[in-house]
Amino acid sequence: MNILHIVNSWAVGGIQEQVYLICKYMKQHNHFVAGFANPKFPFYDKFVSTGATLLHSNPLYTHIDEWSQKYIIDVVHKQTGGADYPYYVDYCYENVIPVVETLHCPRKSRLPINRVRNIVYTTDYTLQQNDKEHAEIMVPIQYSLDIDRIFSRRQESEKIIIGRLCRIIPEKRWDLVVQLVDRLNAKMKSKIEFVFAGSQADSEYGKNIVSSLTKHDNVKFIGYLEDKYDLYKQIDICFNPVWETSFDIVFLEAMACGVPIITNNNSAAPYVVQKAGIVCGDNIDDMVINTELLALDKDARLLLGLAGHSLIQSEYDRETNLKLLSELYESY
Repeated sequence: MNILHIVNSWAVGGIQEQVYLICKYMKQHNHFVAGFANPKFPFYDKFVSTGATLLHSNPLYTHIDEWSQKYIIDVVHKQTGGADYPYYVDYCYENVIPVVETLHCPRKSRLPINRVRNIVYTTDYTLQQNDKEHAEIMVPIQYSLDIDRIFSRRQESEKIIIGRLCRIIPEKRWDLVVQLVDRLNAKMKSKIEFVFAGSQADSEYGKNIVSSLTKHDNVKFIGYLEDKYDLYKQIDICFNPVWETSFDIVFLEAMACGVPIITNNNSAAPYVVQKAGIVCGDNIDDMVINTELLALDKDARLLLGLAGHSLIQSEYDRETNLKLLSELYESY
């Protein structure tokens, strides 16, 4: 089958990783990816290595008629993250091309009910956001993680290391990270250190965030990481506040490495983190208190980390979830 994946325009992130894994491991299908034609994007070479055909149009998604004339498209898979408009669905409907949508962010589908064949969701929270008609065509398929290798955690030292890897943009709540560092350092600086990584720090917002963090001598910022798991091997706690519509693959990456999570109770966070961390109220006071408690409790960190790793192995297995997705394609 020929699958056209339509993605939003982020250069990095969890959505891109999911599509990359589909292209890499689902070799029984041919994959076309709209949105990765810019060689400057970090994922560009990775996608090229899979053999996928990379497509581009400006505005994005509007050239599906041209692509369909050049290639036989059997299924269109819309990888929905942000609030992009579905320009292409009328063409697919008129030409009897089935459309499947994955709601990567836990929100309502924006596709007209008669224009989408199935909707993939990853948490019950997402299911709850949709009306009855859309919910009836939704199927549960989890994210996939590439976790063939065994991750080795660092040996804990006297200082506990708190960290996060995430794009440095306002939606990712880096303001809460800055507040956490300021307030924990005022209470227990001799016992903690911080390591942060993230792309897009060249923006004015990113520069201000990095400057606010690195004014502390116990904070290290390492920018973009080619292998993100290099960060999780260094830290003891993942502090990852999310905004209202976040699923956030950061949760899964930390859990895969046995790193306990501190987050806020926005959106899908409680459904994803479960017993792999502490889901705080959506305020910095609660997050500071719980991060301090976890930093002082080695046994709690171990138990939460083991729970996260077990959850990844049971629910986010790459082979199982990609098989389910392939079967969905083939059902059309």
